[in-house]
Amino acid sequence: FILETVETLLLIAIAVAFCITNSLVYVLQTNTAKTNVRELLTINVDDIREDILDSENAELIQTAKNIALLCRDDAPVSLDALAEEYGVSEINIVSSDGIITASTEREYIGFDMKNNPQSAAFMILTQGVSEYAQDFGNVAIDEQDEARARKYVGIVFKDGFLQIGLDYSLYSAETAAQIRSAGRN
Repeated sequence: FILETVETLLLIAIAVAFCITNSLVYVLQTNTAKTNVRELLTINVDDIREDILDSENAELIQTAKNIALLCRDDAPVSLDALAEEYGVSEINIVSSDGIITASTEREYIGFDMKNNPQSAAFMILTQGVSEYAQDFGNVAIDEQDEARARKYVGIVFKDGFLQIGLDYSLYSAETAAQIRSAGRN
């Protein structure tokens, strides 16, 4: 009888230990799997974000190049008309010393791009870099005016550079379209 009781208790102890071990393994594997999925999703979202930014930058740089081609002709061209035609908020033509010489924003003409870190970043276009895309941010002349927040790209143009800006509302619509496109892929 004692042997049967010990065997029964031993069997119960082994069964309980087996259940506890399986439960712990299940919890640990589930948490590990959740962590791995979270990390993988974060990596994938970051990759999609980078793909969208790269795509947007490439599209905006191509738009700047198209505008530059039209501005190179001897015929007078309206920057306002080009901005409307190409769906951009702002076009600036900047001299090699960083002064805006022509713009869709009249108050920007004469602005020295070197006077602000955000706009001064574009001066690399006068130092051998052929194109530059900047992340979304506030307009340099008007740092406090969030309604005028824009994304800028620039390309080498004549002896300076050409810069285009895209307002937040246009940028958001473009980003939404890129996200839908990336989601299909």
